[in-house]
Amino acid sequence: MAEQLHPNLPELIHTTRDLATATAEDLPDLIQGERLLKAAQDFTKGTQQHLETNRLWIEYGYTLGRVLLEMEKNKGHATKKCSNTMLPHSPTLSDMGIHKMAASRWQQIAGNIADEIVQAYVEEQHQKKEPATQAALLRMVANSQNEIIRRGNAEM
Repeated sequence: MAEQLHPNLPELIHTTRDLATATAEDLPDLIQGERLLKAAQDFTKGTQQHLETNRLWIEYGYTLGRVLLEMEKNKGHATKKCSNTMLPHSPTLSDMGIHKMAASRWQQIAGNIADEIVQAYVEEQHQKKEPATQAALLRMVANSQNEIIRRGNAEM
């Protein structure tokens, strides 16, 4: 049944090959892809597609985090008045359809773990026939930050 729900999975796989060059212009596609793939994981549990769907979700999420890190941040809801004209503000996460927690997590991962390490982790999990998790990637971030702190304290 799940196999019928995702007939375009090969198309999504092809699309991910272009993720390394994704920019802010690609943000709507990244958001839609990350959401679709997150939901697809639930539908593909217990099927051959589950691990591939999981791999794609991690790739989309990592790329989403990288693009968000590179984008101009919204400075708040207040817009500046210049005579009678309201100057536009950069869009908020909500305006873009991104949940704040998801954006924060993906940015933490993308900002602290090299792409090669994420890919190696996902491949290792794939070989074990286990899905990669966002939580495990966040633990890697926390562990690396703790290691930096420990090294700093040891040098004092």
